[in-house]
Amino acid sequence: MKCPQCNHEVKLTWKKYWSAPLGKHACPECKTAFRLKNSFLYYAAIISAAFLLGLLFPLLRARFGIDFMQGLLIYLACCLVIIVPLDRWIDDKWRGTIKAKSKG
Repeated sequence: MKCPQCNHEVKLTWKKYWSAPLGKHACPECKTAFRLKNSFLYYAAIISAAFLLGLLFPLLRARFGIDFMQGLLIYLACCLVIIVPLDRWIDDKWRGTIKAKSKG
């Protein structure tokens, strides 16, 4: 991520990722508050990943005889293991930043 004020490259660590669930960050150099841009492609990528993982759900039920709740738990675990790192990677590499509106 780049700070929109000073163009300082800000590395998105796991701590920063989990502490800013809505994508609001601060530059460590100039202390400017900024947020990540939302785009159609970002949401399309995350929804597509969830949909593709959802295709696994009926396959598990048919192939292994897993009941609904077990399949749902497996699906949620797969989403956590696959989609969260994908989201963090997209946030760090591909989503732009915009300066947050100041209060007052």
